[in-house]
Amino acid sequence: MAFKRSTVRSRLSPINFLRTSYQPGCTKFCGAVMKWSDFSKSRYIRILKVAVCAASFAFIIFRHDLLNKSLFDKSIKLNAVHSVYPADDGYFVIDNGANGFKRLIKISESGKRLYEMQGGSRDSSSVYNFYKMVTDNAGNIYVNNVVYSADDGETEISEIQVYSPDFKYLRTIVRNVYDSYMRKRITEDYIYSAAMIPSIEISGEYLYYYHFDEHNMLSLYKTDLLGSEKIKMFSTKIEYPINNICGTIPGKIYYSNSRGDIIRINEKMEPELLKIDESLGVVFPYSLMYDDEYGLIFNELYSQRLISFKNGKTNVLFDFKELYKSGYAGNILMTNFVFSKGKILTSDKYRGNLLEIKKSTADIRDIYEAEYFAYEKILKVAYIFSIILFSILSIYYIKVYIYPLLSDKMPSILKRAFVFALFFFVYNLVSFVFFHHYMQKQIDQERDQKFLYLAKTASRIIDADLVNEIKSPKDISSDSFIKLSEQMKKVLGADESDQNMGISVYVYKKLKNVYCVIDADAYDFLFPYSMNSEYYETFNEGAVKVTKYVDENGKWLASTAPLRGKNGEVSALVEISQPIEFIEESELKIKSFLFRTSLIFTGVFVVIIVALSYSVVYLRKKISKKHHGKYK
Repeated sequence: MAFKRSTVRSRLSPINFLRTSYQPGCTKFCGAVMKWSDFSKSRYIRILKVAVCAASFAFIIFRHDLLNKSLFDKSIKLNAVHSVYPADDGYFVIDNGANGFKRLIKISESGKRLYEMQGGSRDSSSVYNFYKMVTDNAGNIYVNNVVYSADDGETEISEIQVYSPDFKYLRTIVRNVYDSYMRKRITEDYIYSAAMIPSIEISGEYLYYYHFDEHNMLSLYKTDLLGSEKIKMFSTKIEYPINNICGTIPGKIYYSNSRGDIIRINEKMEPELLKIDESLGVVFPYSLMYDDEYGLIFNELYSQRLISFKNGKTNVLFDFKELYKSGYAGNILMTNFVFSKGKILTSDKYRGNLLEIKKSTADIRDIYEAEYFAYEKILKVAYIFSIILFSILSIYYIKVYIYPLLSDKMPSILKRAFVFALFFFVYNLVSFVFFHHYMQKQIDQERDQKFLYLAKTASRIIDADLVNEIKSPKDISSDSFIKLSEQMKKVLGADESDQNMGISVYVYKKLKNVYCVIDADAYDFLFPYSMNSEYYETFNEGAVKVTKYVDENGKWLASTAPLRGKNGEVSALVEISQPIEFIEESELKIKSFLFRTSLIFTGVFVVIIVALSYSVVYLRKKISKKHHGKYK
């Protein structure tokens, strides 16, 4: 007897065997098992789909930080490195990740990216600007967070936050908030407001930090690592804006200022001027550190030398010209540095990269990027896959659950209401995009015209011959600079409206083969600067133009105009600049307001349309039942 294959398979199945062998008691049980199996299978599939969709959505939301990076990059690029700090297993690097000192990266000795933290957030448990940092014995990170006011661009909050070795927020141990009156006082009192806490150090179980209290009074505070008790150690009056300060023990406390001086706070807590060897020429000290072997170590900005001062003697510890002999092709401008274990850690401000230099051999390690670990690359691929998967499942659920709502069972008036509501939403969204684009274009054009007008006005007000008379940091107290400062302040006039928020006036001139910047408040007096390449058109051709550029301090919108001396030649240029972060923040407020208004208006309109449609259907149904007994 021949059997069909399906018949054989059916008879040999375990369920049929049980049915034939143990009738009738097992029949009900086996049937229930089969039904449960089928139900369970479909049920588990539905649960699995929902779980995958929810997991993909959660991964997309909670790891949205991956969108801030290129998902296909194998490494993270360093951008305008501001400062570098040593770590047990590598380096801490503060650079311009978004705008200003807004990114902290930990890099291993082998060049791997260990951890990364992005700033730019005004949240109380996040960082806006990484100004300074230090670590304790447990590896915890203490960050000097500086928050600029969105109203006037001055420092609004200066605080010290604590993070774990893996960059998790722990606590805030010092927090200073400055109102509009205090911010105005800070600016008028000749204090560099960005550095309200210019230095932080850890010694033993205590953290020491400096703070400008009032009227140029700089105070040293001491607190435990939990921030439970704060003790003022001493105060001293500051005559000129501070560039850098180091040390916590009187006799070993030094600071540099914009006049090019190094001041020592002696054992009596009195300031005394250090006498630098005049044979070194014009010296402009900037960053400072104290070493038991070499004494005070500082960098000289104009000649790019590392100089030590001990027992009244000045020695050149390292001349960066030696790097050119070893084949370095850059144009070095070193500001912040660390000297440790025979190595110099610094950054090239012209190129924005990290430098590790061996003092004894002048060997240089040039670091531009930090490589991602393998799991990070996998994580980025998984993020892309999650976006694709969530999109597919979303389309599936719309088709399965949303589309049937528009089936024939739905009254036609409700169908038309939903279609009209969807059309209205899309129309409002498209209108918002086009309207915002048009409005933004008009605002940008008006802003560019304003900056061009200010640059031309500045070129007429500022006397180039006064700029030529300033040749040394010591000229900060000269009559020439006082007159020049008054002229620069006249460019913006007495208007302190929001339109001039964060706008500054700078003058650039060439001094000792480097370009230096001069500002009216002497915060950056004759500070060497790596100019935007487009500025050379102003120097060489006398062009008046508007541009956008990025440096270690952030992204800028700027206009430039030439300054001509009595001989008619361009000897300097004037820059009118504004941080783009304040522009973008203001634009974001407008964009958010317009979007919220459009969304609320659309939502209210949709609700009204749907409610009216349901009301019509309900009334029709009720009237039909009353007159005809049923709904047609």
